[in-house]
Amino acid sequence: MFITYKNMLKKNIHIGHMNKFFNPNLKKYIYCNYKKINILNIYKTLKNIIKTINFIKKNNIKLFNSLLICSKKKINFFIKKKVRKIFFLEKWKGGNFTNKIMNFKNIKIIFIIDYKYHKIVYNELIKSNIKLIFLSDNIINNLNKNFFIPLNDDSVISILYILKIIFNFLK
Repeated sequence: MFITYKNMLKKNIHIGHMNKFFNPNLKKYIYCNYKKINILNIYKTLKNIIKTINFIKKNNIKLFNSLLICSKKKINFFIKKKVRKIFFLEKWKGGNFTNKIMNFKNIKIIFIIDYKYHKIVYNELIKSNIKLIFLSDNIINNLNKNFFIPLNDDSVISILYILKIIFNFLK
């Protein structure tokens, strides 16, 4: 599957939050404001997708070495249907990693959809070798060599579009 700017626009990847929810750390990913809504720069989104794909290819990461964390029920339904081989969590419970509640020996990469609901993941995994990929319209303050893909995280279509593209390289 090829990614194009036209398809990205059709999938509404560029739609951000209203200006009143603006995060100053996201400023470099904002293209403009339209009718009090932040429009994300799809060129920077594509650039970050390519960086993520290059990391996956370089490190030969497979789908079964990945974990997806998403607490949005609408999106979870579609992800469970479309992507069956990936480890999946709806909610990250504190201590999963630090207290070794779950076995993370094989996990090399974690996809986090909508960062604002999963800040605890970042706090637990900041010192590990596991790379985090954030798909969100809200950015964290310090990425620490992790990846951020700015997109409309309220749209099932936009998230699935990006995940399909990335997961093609995780076979």
